[in-house]
Amino acid sequence: MNAPENPSIPAWRPRRRSSASRPGPFGAAAGENRVVPARFARRGDPSPPSEAPAPATTPATALAEGAAMEERLRQAFEEGVAEGRRRESAERAAREVAESGGFLFWFRQAAVEVLLELAGAVAERMVQKRLERDSAEMSRHAAHCLQRLPPNGPLKLRLHPEDREALLRRTPRPEWLSADESRLRLVADESLSRGECVVESERGRVDGRRAASLEAAREVLRDVLAQALAGGGS
Repeated sequence: MNAPENPSIPAWRPRRRSSASRPGPFGAAAGENRVVPARFARRGDPSPPSEAPAPATTPATALAEGAAMEERLRQAFEEGVAEGRRRESAERAAREVAESGGFLFWFRQAAVEVLLELAGAVAERMVQKRLERDSAEMSRHAAHCLQRLPPNGPLKLRLHPEDREALLRRTPRPEWLSADESRLRLVADESLSRGECVVESERGRVDGRRAASLEAAREVLRDVLAQALAGGGS
């Protein structure tokens, strides 16, 4: 038995869902309000250029790039080798200059010493022969040595025995040779060579031997030769 229908309550009927009320892919139903970002473009603005696709690398291209890289490496290697050789040549030249400068200095010094030895030997031989032949030369040499000491006080002149006898026999006697032995005494000394003499006093001593005289002359000659060789080599 059916219940009496109430005329004030509408009868229930199933409601069909239209496609307009179905939710869209973004969660809102079709026909509903949605916020869509607007896109604006200025007039006259060029459209952004599209990126060109990268060229495809082919075996021929890869081979050419490899050959170019190999050529660059070869050139860099050759430049490095050449630079190294230039530096080595410069260093070798600098060493040779330094060594040659040292050799020249040594050669000059050796040349000076050789020339001094030769000059000394020649001078010694010439002086010895001259003194042996001429007693007047021996007299002048003795007088020169005596003048190098002050005349105050007694003096002793040591001579080779033959030179002493030759001076005492000279006529006329030299002015410096006094007969008063209290002022000057001639002493024979066999340790001295012909033409040599030594003057002694209480105040000092004068060495008139050839070795001392030649050494003094050698020092003067050494300076002269060194300056001459240095001036000629510059």
